[in-house]
Amino acid sequence: MEYKLVIGNYKQMIRVTIISVCSYSILLITFGTLLELGYIKYEPILSFIIPSSLVLFTVAFILSIKRTYKRETLILEDRAIKSNTFGHINFHEIRKHKIVSFRGFASLIITMKNGEKITIGPNNNFSVRYETEFQNFLDGFKKKL
Repeated sequence: MEYKLVIGNYKQMIRVTIISVCSYSILLITFGTLLELGYIKYEPILSFIIPSSLVLFTVAFILSIKRTYKRETLILEDRAIKSNTFGHINFHEIRKHKIVSFRGFASLIITMKNGEKITIGPNNNFSVRYETEFQNFLDGFKKKL
């Protein structure tokens, strides 16, 4: 059975989040230190730099998170899930799985025996059609597992 869902690499999402937060923190600490030591004079232009850098950081963070999720057609087979991104995800290689719901948006997190985590969710959380397709996938997944 084919399902049009979104699949994401959990490890890459965590890595992108940590790198983004650390790099922005380092930038702010450096800027604040230089300002405090008097190497940078506080002028009205600086009140523009800080909010604009925050906006740029937010946009870059959102774009990098969007890159970690890919829309694709998953095929639920008897012994595996076929994915273009991850290949065959064999059921005997799955250590555990859990369904996470955040503010009504559900996703499936699969932990493989090698420690890799894969996130699967609906294409659009605001569409009844995609939510139904995801629920059908979950029902088929639970039956085959």
